[in-house]
Amino acid sequence: MFTIEVRKKGKDEEFDFKDLEMFHQECYGGKIEAEDVELPGEYIPGIQRGGVVIEKGVTLPEFKVRLYCQRCKQGILIETERRIEIVKTAIDGKERKIEEGIRVIQKG
Repeated sequence: MFTIEVRKKGKDEEFDFKDLEMFHQECYGGKIEAEDVELPGEYIPGIQRGGVVIEKGVTLPEFKVRLYCQRCKQGILIETERRIEIVKTAIDGKERKIEEGIRVIQKG
């Protein structure tokens, strides 16, 4: 299990995901850094007619967020749209399971 503790934010407070303070609970509060990463994604084959390439194939990139604990060096990747679950927990304090084996709680 990888538990993200996120510091409380006010519901009327203006902030962005990159402004959140996050900590890794399993290693007793190591600071978590977040960065956007681009990974090779799905390959879309090109089009050929009569052995002539009409359109080349392309690989569409996949974007994720890498969360990395500065203390224990453990890192995880989450879908970019899952950032909103971490933001919601910072505001409302509700525990959320954001992906298999990954949960987020508000830092008490």
